[in-house]
Amino acid sequence: MITVHILVSRLFLKWGFNSYKSVKEELTNEIKATS
Repeated sequence: MITVHILVSRLFLKWGFNSYKSVKEELTNEIKATS
């Protein structure tokens, strides 16, 4: 049960970081387009 929790938390952290990166890239692209 503990190992499953660790795997899930790792996947969640990885997914969260990837989504954050993609959102950040989209924001920077929008800022470049408007300015």
